[in-house]
Amino acid sequence: MKRFLPISFLRKRCFGQKSLRPLWRPALIALCALALAIPASGKESLAGKKNAFALAYDAAAPSVVSIRGEKRFDLAEVKNDPYKRQLAEKSKQESVTGMGSGIIMDERGYVITNYHVVKGLQNIQVTTFDGAVYRNIEFIGHDPQTDLALLRIVADKPFKPIAFGKTERVYVCEDVLAIGNPFGYANAAARGIVSGLDRPLTSSETVSYERTIQTDTPINPGNSGGPLVNLDGEMIGMNAAVRDDAQNIAFAIPVDIVTSVTEKLMRGSVAKMTHHGLTLEDEIVPTDEDPLGTSDTDCVRVKSVAPGSPAETAGLKEGDVLLESNGIPVHSSLDFTRSLIGVTLADQVDVKFSRQGKKLERHVAMSAATAEDGEKNLFYASQTASAGPETEDGFSRAKAAPSYSQNAGGILSLVGNTKEETIYKILGIEADPIDKDEFLRRYPQLTQVSMDNYKIMPSGGAVVTRVSETTLFKTPKSGIQTGDVIFGFVLDNSPNSRWAITSTDILYVIARKWNDFASESTGAKLYLVREGTPYFLDIPMTQVMGLR
Repeated sequence: MKRFLPISFLRKRCFGQKSLRPLWRPALIALCALALAIPASGKESLAGKKNAFALAYDAAAPSVVSIRGEKRFDLAEVKNDPYKRQLAEKSKQESVTGMGSGIIMDERGYVITNYHVVKGLQNIQVTTFDGAVYRNIEFIGHDPQTDLALLRIVADKPFKPIAFGKTERVYVCEDVLAIGNPFGYANAAARGIVSGLDRPLTSSETVSYERTIQTDTPINPGNSGGPLVNLDGEMIGMNAAVRDDAQNIAFAIPVDIVTSVTEKLMRGSVAKMTHHGLTLEDEIVPTDEDPLGTSDTDCVRVKSVAPGSPAETAGLKEGDVLLESNGIPVHSSLDFTRSLIGVTLADQVDVKFSRQGKKLERHVAMSAATAEDGEKNLFYASQTASAGPETEDGFSRAKAAPSYSQNAGGILSLVGNTKEETIYKILGIEADPIDKDEFLRRYPQLTQVSMDNYKIMPSGGAVVTRVSETTLFKTPKSGIQTGDVIFGFVLDNSPNSRWAITSTDILYVIARKWNDFASESTGAKLYLVREGTPYFLDIPMTQVMGLR
C-alpha cells in the first residue's frame, strides 16, 4: 500500500542536521521542479486519446455500409420529401444518384436498410467500411409496412455484423451516435442524444410507426438505413426520417422492430426449409435464472414445441432457454434464424440450451418425425368431385376436371389443349415424371420429412425440362430451373390444397384448378430438390394473383 507523507516530515528527516539546514529549502524546490517535469504514472495527457464516442464508432462503423445506385424519382411519390422533390424536379425525371446506408446483420453479408433507399434503385453498389466496392448484390426481400429491406453482398469473405442493443434499455438524454453516408460522405459520424421515446410517426401514405426513437442527432439524406448506436457501440435503432420544417428532429426505428423484421425476412427466404417446431420469445433472463451467471442477459426462451416436430423428437421442451445453435451464440430469435441459413431437410443442427439452470445439448434433425402411422400425410390431392379414390400409398389420385373456356372472370381458355400444353400454359413449365422407386433411389434421405403437424412422404416427382419466361414459379429470389425435381405443392397451407407430385398428372390437375383457388390465395409453396438439396420456393400472393 502506498504511503503519502507530508512535506514537513521530509524536511525534518532529510535536513534535520544543523550543517544541512541552510540547504533544505533550495533542495526541496529542486525536487518539486523535477517532480513536475516527470509525468505521474497512469496520468498521461488526454490530448489525442479516444473518448467514448470514438470508441463506440470503432465498434460499430465496420458494420455500416454505403449504398449507391441510379434512381428515377416520381414527382407524385416524393411530394412530401423536399429533398427528393428538388432532385426530381432538377433532373426532370432523368436518372439521379440515389444514396443511403445499410447495416450488416450477419457475417455472410446480409444487410438491412430502409426500403425507400433501395426501392427502384438500379445498378446498385455497396461499399463497406474498408472501401471495398461490391456490385453483386442479392435482393432478399422487403416489408413495405415497416420500410425495411434485406440485401445480401455476394462475396467469399466474412463481414462484421453489428452488435444489438435492446429497446427497453434506451433512455431519454442518452448519448448516441449516427453513422452513415450523408450526401455521399461515407463512414461519417454525428453525435447527439435521445430526445424522446415512443413517438408515433407517419412518413408516407403506406409507412407509419406507433413508436420511434426521437433524436437531435444531425440526420441528412444518405443517413437513412444507417444505425443509431449507444456508447457501447450497440445499434439501438435505424435512422429513417427527419422533420423537414424543424432543426435536429429526427426519428429512428427501434432496434427490436429492425431485428424482428430481419428475422422474418431471413426465415421466409434463406432459412425456409428448416421446420423445427419451436415457437420462441425474446426476453431478459433474471440473475437467478441466468445459465451464464450474469445479470440482464438477452436470451431466447422456448414458448412452445409443436407435437411431432423435430424439436420434440430431439427432446426440447417449453421453458428451455436457448444458448447456442449450429455454433452461433443465441441472444435473440434473429440469432437462431441466422444459425439455420443454409440448413436443409437432410441436415441436423446442434442446439445447446439451459433447463432449470442445467446446460444440455441436443441434435435436431430437420427431417425427423414422431408421427404415428395413422397421422395424415402433408400432401394429398384435393378431396373434391374431381378426386379419385385413395390408393394404398395414402394419396388421392386426381382425375381431370371438365374443360372450361374464357369467361368474364378472366379464366384462360384450355379447350382443345393437351395435358402438356395445359401445364405449360398455366404453370409455365414442362416436366417428365419420376416414379417413387426412382425418387427414393436418388434421394434416400427423403423417405419422410416433418413439416408442421404433417409429415411429408414423397411418392415420386416430376423433373423440370423446360421453363417459360412467364412461369408461375418465378420468385424474387430464384425461380424454378431446369433439372429441379418437384415433389410437393401447397396453397395457403390449406389441408384441401396440398398435392404430392406423384406424376405429371398432378401438375395437370393443379393447372386446371389454378384459376378456381388462386382468387382466394395468400401465396403458395413449391417443394423441390435441386442438385441433391431439398428446399422450397415461396410464391407470394401478388404473383399468384398476377398469373391467375
